Amino acid sequence: SDEQEPNDDVKTATALALETAMRATLKAAPGAKKGDEDWFKVTIADEKGVLNVEVTGVAGLKLGVELYDAQKRLIASAVGSAGEAVAFPNLGVKKGDTYVRVRERTRGKALVESDTPYTITATTATRLDTEEVEPNNRAVDATPLEEGKTMSGFLSPRGDEDWWKIVLAETKGEKGEKAEKGDKAADKGGASFLRVSVKGVASADGKVEIIDAIGAKVMEQALKAGGEVVFPNVGIKEGSKQMHIVVKTVGPGNAKERYEVTAK
Repeated sequence: SDEQEPNDDVKTATALALETAMRATLKAAPGAKKGDEDWFKVTIADEKGVLNVEVTGVAGLKLGVELYDAQKRLIASAVGSAGEAVAFPNLGVKKGDTYVRVRERTRGKALVESDTPYTITATTATRLDTEEVEPNNRAVDATPLEEGKTMSGFLSPRGDEDWWKIVLAETKGEKGEKAEKGDKAADKGGASFLRVSVKGVASADGKVEIIDAIGAKVMEQALKAGGEVVFPNVGIKEGSKQMHIVVKTVGPGNAKERYEVTAK
């Protein structure tokens, strides 16, 4: 199916049926002073799942895609490189309407448009307790990660950040039973350690950061496509209650394969 113009704002948004691909073009009307933008409305009947939105690329265009909730509050946004698709996997949404805005985002140039259509698709999936739920690009929205449990997420879209919150066991960083037994703990000041690992995915690079209890970055490593990064001895200060792992997408993302993160 095709979009219905005009659909340049929320009020005229084209209804986008779930599990159905729709074609659209970013082509301004003759004499227009600004580029075309397309709005789509996705209606969610069951908020127990997650929403996946993908917009295919158009040669020569840098597509900007933004998602808004029913109250027109921004949920997520990303800008792809020229010709690059933009995909948002595992979005936690509420029952009702979600809006998608697509526009050209090349800055500092004349009006850019194309007769070549792009395709937009919105699908739903079952929410799994072993996966992230977007948006989780801030500490306050971090996905919980239990010690010893492996969770998964997506390196998508470009510029995405996934925050994982590790709630530390009571004996971590304290002179408790574990410290006395020497299990993952040192005798000096009750210090203890975590081993953090992130297994990457093909065709997507990333970066992994370790953030301590006061919000300071203490470690970082580049995550190469198909590779793995390991922090074997992440020190935990005495009395710390939590820390964060941040997995960042660098360059084009991969919305088809899941990376894995583990802290133990």
